[in-house]
Amino acid sequence: MAENVEEILSKRIKPPKKQSLAHLRKKIISPGEFPYDLSERTRSKCAYSVNKATEEIASPPGMTVLSEPSISQSIIMPPLMSENLTNNTNPVNLHVPDEDSTSTSCQLSESIPNEIVAPERDIQSEFFLNEDQLYLNMLCKGGTQTVSISDGLGLFMVLPDLDFTKAQLKRDCYVLLQRKAVYFQEAGAKWLCTCSCQPIWSKEIMSSSSWMCSSFEDFMTLYPPCLHRRVCSFIYEQYDNLHQCSPADYFAVQFEETEHGYTASSVDAEEATRIESVPVVRIWSSSSKTHGLVTVLRRKYYCFCCKKNYCDHVKKCKHLSSNNIDDDNYPPVLQELTDIYNSENETLPNSTSTKIICHSYEKIPFGPTEALTRVFSPPPTRVFSSGIMQNVQRHDDTLVFIPSNTICKHCSGRLDSDDPIENKWIAGSNVTVVTKAFLGNGIVYYRPCLDCDSVTLFDGQDHCFLNMGTYLVGYDILRSYMHGFLHGRRPLYTFYSVFVDDHYDYGNEKIPELFSYHKLRSAWLSFLKLLDIDFENGFSCPDCPQDGPDIIVCDGTSLSFQRRMWSWKNTEVPKKTSSKKNSGFRERVFIQEEKTRKLLHRYATGGDIHRGKQTSVLTIQEKNELMRYLQSYPALYLFIKSIDNGTVKLSSKFSNFITSLASKSPVCGYIHPSEEVGKLIQSLVKGVDVKCDYVLWQSLHNHIPVLFKLLDNSSGNSAPADLRPLLHELWDLSLQPFDNCDIIDDSSYPVEAEEMSFFPALSTCRPRGHYGMDEKKSDNSCHKKYKGHPSLLPGVFTVYCPHGICYGLQVMQTMESPNVPFTILRTRFKKAPKVVIYDNACALHAYCLNRDPDFFKNTIFLVDRLHWDNHVGCSCGYCLDMYPMLKELNSQTNEQANAGLKRIKDQLSYMTAENFMQHCCFYLWNKNMKYINMKS
Repeated sequence: MAENVEEILSKRIKPPKKQSLAHLRKKIISPGEFPYDLSERTRSKCAYSVNKATEEIASPPGMTVLSEPSISQSIIMPPLMSENLTNNTNPVNLHVPDEDSTSTSCQLSESIPNEIVAPERDIQSEFFLNEDQLYLNMLCKGGTQTVSISDGLGLFMVLPDLDFTKAQLKRDCYVLLQRKAVYFQEAGAKWLCTCSCQPIWSKEIMSSSSWMCSSFEDFMTLYPPCLHRRVCSFIYEQYDNLHQCSPADYFAVQFEETEHGYTASSVDAEEATRIESVPVVRIWSSSSKTHGLVTVLRRKYYCFCCKKNYCDHVKKCKHLSSNNIDDDNYPPVLQELTDIYNSENETLPNSTSTKIICHSYEKIPFGPTEALTRVFSPPPTRVFSSGIMQNVQRHDDTLVFIPSNTICKHCSGRLDSDDPIENKWIAGSNVTVVTKAFLGNGIVYYRPCLDCDSVTLFDGQDHCFLNMGTYLVGYDILRSYMHGFLHGRRPLYTFYSVFVDDHYDYGNEKIPELFSYHKLRSAWLSFLKLLDIDFENGFSCPDCPQDGPDIIVCDGTSLSFQRRMWSWKNTEVPKKTSSKKNSGFRERVFIQEEKTRKLLHRYATGGDIHRGKQTSVLTIQEKNELMRYLQSYPALYLFIKSIDNGTVKLSSKFSNFITSLASKSPVCGYIHPSEEVGKLIQSLVKGVDVKCDYVLWQSLHNHIPVLFKLLDNSSGNSAPADLRPLLHELWDLSLQPFDNCDIIDDSSYPVEAEEMSFFPALSTCRPRGHYGMDEKKSDNSCHKKYKGHPSLLPGVFTVYCPHGICYGLQVMQTMESPNVPFTILRTRFKKAPKVVIYDNACALHAYCLNRDPDFFKNTIFLVDRLHWDNHVGCSCGYCLDMYPMLKELNSQTNEQANAGLKRIKDQLSYMTAENFMQHCCFYLWNKNMKYINMKS
């Protein structure tokens, strides 16, 4: 329809002025050429030069340095000093190198723009500079290499940023400005400048076409300039006037245009400027299609454009440094930057990245000691800080710390008893000494051994100090945080912030410099490792058997750490421990058909609220259908017919027994296959009057509470005749999972300690084993629904005895499942506990029967009281309240203890795996010791 826009513009655009190729090659980059031809330019004092004798570099290549003291290859910034600010007509003096002289001065016809020059003096004779004027003035005063412009057309400029609050240039903050020529339909060719402080706009401008249909005014409205762009426009104006650069020169040489407006054949890395002696490299990233300024800052690579230690530009810089080191075209500046990075990351004595080593080695008592009271208790007549250091030896008004040991810690030989001060056995001459209210320096000595070549350093326990090599930390600081950790929610960094503020109140302004957070953290971790703690006694109950408690309460909590902090071992899948197939679901339950179970359940509970859930009443047709189904189970059908009252609902006194039969729980869950239960069933089948025998009646109540409640509501003293055949069938089914099951021999399998598991009183006694059911997915209806945290592990699984003592914990790699308690019970207990209380005990019971039923034959699995109502479809055999011998047991022991763990969740969640285990075990040990001490 209409001609192509670019074709229309090409007809109207006048061809650029023809110039010689030699002139153009000075201004723009030609394919395969050095960015700028310096062959015909006179070198000034600041020009880049290499002395062949000394190989000293005076200034970086490929860039122009704008500064006030020395002038080379470019302009000097306008002298916006106080004597020139009031005269708007003063010309700008620019010094240009000449062939015959070092420099000559010339005057440009252009004056300093009015919007940049400061206004006239006011009544008080003060000068008020706007942002642009202040920035230009600071650039003039910045010294050498303040402003750097790439040679040629000056497509790149590097400026230090400005801190307006302090009215000074930022030392470690630079911005990158880049320009390109764009032809506008009405205004013609114009320079467009972008700034790294506007990354989105910069990418849009540099990736746009060099031929624009819109007006230049619309463009400036759409992309308003920042402070850096406004200032650089003035600098570029002076630069272009001096070097006779115009936007038309940008189009003079034909090259393939890329998205970033820069020749594809240009180098990917060039020196842009320097921070003192450290180069700042301009890096082109092909992935982000942007330029960046990369340098080494605080021992790390840092990009000023992205303001990150790791970005595409830093990645490209590292890639070039590692892969192109032997390439002839490899920029030397990258090698220089790599050498600086490697040298700064070497082991330095005062570097925060250096691993701090604790030189104290003696175990530290957990409780208060006489030495602690003596050292840190202030005398009544002295101020607190003076009283603390009163017990420390001094020499010439200097604190000295001499080892009090007489035995070598390496060979147990004798240490030299001579005076370390006279012999100058100095381990540290300027060691920082810090307590809660004191900050100073001291000298630390050592003693050599007479029997070996080793030395024994100052341990510090007698003086209640932790020797960390370059600094000594008082126990009062570390114990203060220890108590805060055990009782409160205060993280270590919060404790350190309060500690620093306290020292500010004491006048110790250098406390952050001399005692950083990193040093406090290292001291605390070392102090925690040196605490004299008997975990084995702390994680065992004095009232429970030594091999482990007979009754355990277990559960999981969401307390954990980040997944990336731990690399789990990739262990090979072992051979199957048991190849024989155990009993399945159909062999364990009484009623196999699901529809029959549901109808029978409604027949027993219809119209009632059963465990918080309303059930519907059977219709007459459904009842008749149920009776037809029950004819497949003659013993049950006989009993149902005997208790049928002619309605669609049974009497409520039969509900517990009937719902257990109608559940999908195994029969051995409510008729436990023990020897004592077997004798009771035989007595009931024979028609013994159990109500007349207190021993049998009590035993029935304790071991088969479902039958006890049924017989308690019956009129006779023995089991009804119609019930006895059913009891005989139930007993046979309860033994079914354990008949002909494999008795696993673990003697031929190696025993390995479980990762991230801590059970000091229950050492690993056997491997978990690998079973055929491990390869199949469980379809159990009772399961926990928890989505988990996106970056943290699911949590830890804890095991408690009924007296409230924690026996240990296991970090869960995957979501909580019956596999976690099964692994703990199978590997840590020589004999399975008699009772296991767990909120998902029904699923755990089925899990155990599918793998090692013989080991768990005499174990009763029960659901705690809090979660029982959620198990609507489970048999009453899993109900804890049904068993009178467990009436007084606190089934919420684990839940209550895990609630206390949430107080330290914020502190532990982002620790390493090792630190997490140390802190978590220390916290639980302290809780256990409090329970044990309260009972004793």
